Amino acid sequence: MNPAITDVRNMEGSRSVMESSERAIFSRVAGRSGHRLDVGVLKEPAGYRLKIESDGNEVGVLFRLAAVLYCHNWSVMEAKISTPERTLISDEFLIRAGAAGQELDEGALKMMIDDLERLLFDGVSVLGYLTEHAREAPRPEIGYGEGQVFIRDLDEEVVIEVRGQDKSGLLLALSQAFYLMDISIMEASIFTDEKAQVHNLFLIDRSDIRFRNREFRTRLTEELRYLI
Repeated sequence: MNPAITDVRNMEGSRSVMESSERAIFSRVAGRSGHRLDVGVLKEPAGYRLKIESDGNEVGVLFRLAAVLYCHNWSVMEAKISTPERTLISDEFLIRAGAAGQELDEGALKMMIDDLERLLFDGVSVLGYLTEHAREAPRPEIGYGEGQVFIRDLDEEVVIEVRGQDKSGLLLALSQAFYLMDISIMEASIFTDEKAQVHNLFLIDRSDIRFRNREFRTRLTEELRYLI
């Protein structure tokens, strides 16, 4: 099966729907920034698998990616977040429609890629973007915090483990917390099982000396638990 290579600038007006197991790759040089943005999509029985690669890595990238998926009404079932080099991102998401009949056709994908470009490279803030879409960042639910958060040391990195019940916008809420605390995510593994239980692992660079402080770890643990 050969992937179809498409310049997304030529997708105007196209509304075709992908068949199961069909793959497409869309590539562009993003606006005035000159950054590369490649998005691959594969339709699977469980949803759509997105592969996003770019050379624009910085703190808050996961927050921006999660905001786009949230505003376009896609639920993240699985994700693998990685930074093969400090300046690169290579992220993969398995997403499921948040509404009956919702399809990731070429028109919907183009709008999502346009939004990714704006948030990654054009200086659009996540809060401003959410306001444009008449959406608010997910807020903690009083008395909801039944999840678990653990911070562990592993070789040269720190691992933050989050377990709990899935809910709309959870990844956005967690990534916002990391962004506001200036925590750089080196790698992440996101998984939601058939009982809607999430098991998320976030790998943090040990060079962040704040994680040597017990009080900082305790405060971060409490803040993340409040979100789940």
